[in-house]
Amino acid sequence: MTMLVQDMLNAVAVWGPWVLGVLLAISTVGIWRHWHQDQSLPLKTLLWRVVVRGRWSTALILSVVGLYLLKVQCAPLTNTLVTLRETKDERVPDISFRRVADDTLQHLHEFEGKVVVLNLWATWCPPCLKEMPTLDRLQASYKDRGLVVIALSDEPRKRLQEYFEKHPVGLVSGYTSSFKWLKIETFRPFTLIIDRKGILRRHIFGELSYEDFESYIQPYL
Repeated sequence: MTMLVQDMLNAVAVWGPWVLGVLLAISTVGIWRHWHQDQSLPLKTLLWRVVVRGRWSTALILSVVGLYLLKVQCAPLTNTLVTLRETKDERVPDISFRRVADDTLQHLHEFEGKVVVLNLWATWCPPCLKEMPTLDRLQASYKDRGLVVIALSDEPRKRLQEYFEKHPVGLVSGYTSSFKWLKIETFRPFTLIIDRKGILRRHIFGELSYEDFESYIQPYL
C-alpha cells in the first residue's frame, strides 16, 4: 500500500499541473461559449446558468484551487518529488554535513560502497520522531550487511544533541544548513534509498514501518 501511495504522489506531482492546466483551459472555453450562446437571456438568469450552476464554472474553480495547492502551497513537496523522479537511477548529487556527535565534516559520497538510507527529518516533526526508533532498529539489524542509516536535519547542532542525549541511537546523525538540491522546507520525513554505487533507487515521503524499510533496501544489500 505504501509503495502505491508513493507512486500516486509522484504521478500527481509530475502530471497534476498539466491535467489541471488543460482542465482550466477547457473550462474557460466552455464558460465563454455558454456565455455567448445565452446572451439573449436576462443578465441575472445568464449569471445563474453560466456562473453559478454551470458545470464549467465548477471545473474552473477546481482547477484553479488545485493549481494553487500544487504550485504554491505544496510547491516544495511537488518540486522535490519531480526532482527526485528525474534523479532516479542516477548518481545522487553530493550533500555535505557535520556529525552531531563530534562536528566532523562528511560528504554523502563518502558512503559509496554501502547501501544508504538517507532520512531527512526534524525534531519538530511528530512522524519523524515516531520513525527514529525504526531507523535505529534497521541500522542495528543490517549494518553487518553493508547498510548505513543517515538521519540528517537542518536544525542547530545543540538542539539535535539535546534530543539524542535523551534518545540515543546507533545510526549516523548529522546536521546541515541546507539540503542543497532538495528544497523540502517543512515537508518531513523524506527518505532516499541509495545503492552501493551512489545511485538513487527510491524516494519516499512520509513515515514508514520497519517492514516498509526492509522491502525497499533488500534488493540492494
